[in-house]
Amino acid sequence: MILKIALANIQHDYFEYLPPPSSAGETLTPGIRIKVPLRNKQVIGVLVGTTSSPQTDVTKLKPALEIIDRTPLLSTTIIKLCQWASNYYHHPLGDVFVAALPNLLRQGKGAQVSQEFFLQITELGTTIDTQAIKRAPQQQKLLTYLQHHKVISKAELSRLNFSTAAIKNLVAKDYLTQTSQDIPVPISDLSQQAPLTLNADQHKAYLAIEKKLNQYHCFLLAGITGSGKTEIYLQTIAQLIDKKKQVLILAPEIGLTPQLVQHLRQRFQKAIVSLHSGLTDRERLNT
Repeated sequence: MILKIALANIQHDYFEYLPPPSSAGETLTPGIRIKVPLRNKQVIGVLVGTTSSPQTDVTKLKPALEIIDRTPLLSTTIIKLCQWASNYYHHPLGDVFVAALPNLLRQGKGAQVSQEFFLQITELGTTIDTQAIKRAPQQQKLLTYLQHHKVISKAELSRLNFSTAAIKNLVAKDYLTQTSQDIPVPISDLSQQAPLTLNADQHKAYLAIEKKLNQYHCFLLAGITGSGKTEIYLQTIAQLIDKKKQVLILAPEIGLTPQLVQHLRQRFQKAIVSLHSGLTDRERLNT
């Protein structure tokens, strides 16, 4: 068995390698990462397939160094998408595979979700009147935020510029506590928001979209601010969630993300994740 491995920054679609001696008898599935020697380096590649008829003289093939994954990180569907994109854009397959993986996976790091640390409001913190700490504006601001959102990641704390001193003081007062979660996707603690009743124009647009939900189609909703476009989106999303499907929402601005995510959590009471350039490599991998 010869391994066909896609590598980044290489003009060929794949290089051929022998399996590492330690993998004798193993079934290797496309979509796993494999460490291989390349010139004077060790690099991470993605297995795209195997063959018994190599294009290179077998005696010249090097053995791979390590099988990193036992189960594929990329599904058959995603592999086919990457192959299509490589062919359509005339771009090396290895570069396309790299673009499909978070940075830590390109470095060969483990694919498991790691625990991340969060600040969570305590029962005492939910009942305290924030006016009682108005002389400490940073503490007041953070406590007010957590009375509404309940939990915040360390990365979000940094992005919102909450000071370390404010955090320590609130923890010392037992208003906040540090906690850890495997996946940072809390569901809203606020009561679920009910759908609004659509007016005639909204209902007409909603029905037009509903007819095309099982096929590719593009719609443009035009209306002034406050005319109810978002409610049409939300009711359409609800249909897809009921069918156990996924929904991808594109927001125009990172600054709008926390508000949008909280709105979606409250409406659907589901775990929502966000992906943007403000995330750390670990947050991106967890998402």
